[in-house]
Amino acid sequence: MILVAIVVMADLGSRVSRISDSTPCSVWSSATGNQRDAYAALYLREHGVAPGGAGQVTVEADIDYGCEMAYGFDESDTVNVVQAIRHQY
Repeated sequence: MILVAIVVMADLGSRVSRISDSTPCSVWSSATGNQRDAYAALYLREHGVAPGGAGQVTVEADIDYGCEMAYGFDESDTVNVVQAIRHQY
């Protein structure tokens, strides 16, 4: 039972962390809340404060806003989450 629990937790952990700096907005839009939270925490650890301010909620809101803009320009497959945060596209 313990071995099964370890395998299940490792699998779930890898699924949650699949969002990375190079993830396009088209993938971000279908990410789960856990995946978004995990990436926002990772972003803050690796990059520091986001341009919009500190906190995971701000990082996620910045990505959402930037990705909405990318969708408006039909660039959701080419704009990644870091570009969306910085609104560089």
